[in-house]
Amino acid sequence: MAELSSVRRELARNLELVDAEIESLRRIEGATQALIAALNAAPGAPRVMIPDSLLLPATMWSPTMQPSFGAVDALIASGRLAEVEEPALRLGLAGLKDVFADALEEGVIARDITLEQLTPLTRESGEFWRLRRAVDEFFVAAEEPGLSPQERAVARPFPTHGDAPYPNSRAIRNVLELRLLWYRAGLSEFRAVVSHLDDLIDLVDDEIDG
Repeated sequence: MAELSSVRRELARNLELVDAEIESLRRIEGATQALIAALNAAPGAPRVMIPDSLLLPATMWSPTMQPSFGAVDALIASGRLAEVEEPALRLGLAGLKDVFADALEEGVIARDITLEQLTPLTRESGEFWRLRRAVDEFFVAAEEPGLSPQERAVARPFPTHGDAPYPNSRAIRNVLELRLLWYRAGLSEFRAVVSHLDDLIDLVDDEIDG
């Protein structure tokens, strides 16, 4: 079935995107742990000096990948999914969006926590111009057609200009912990997506070769 070749390419591309998403979430996890540790080390200090390379990943970066479903949707819409012989492949392709939705939801919640809870706590005493500079240097300067923001960023070091003050309070530390919790949940979900995509690619290969 010719459509399965397009489906395989799409699955492989989604796997690349998920790999980049996982690496981005790992970097967020590491930076957030470092920031929380620095704040916890001086719980009574209203501001703490931290490496400014932590600011973007630990307090603002909220990656959300955009998977592609065009080839799978076309196969389903054409009615030809029923012609796929392997039941596990039919079921896996039909439920692919749901598998991604579970993983993507964690990132959306973490992004909302960043904007709705962390930002209001830090906007009075934070230095947001440092974040703007980091975004310009980390993302804007790395624009490359055909790659997702996560893929462009995966091998780039976070920009640094030395230490920077960051506001500190129990509420801020708690919100950072909450944000980290959801990103860790997302990591777990995306690792499951990798396994699912690997299985689907193997099944598609078997279907094409058979």
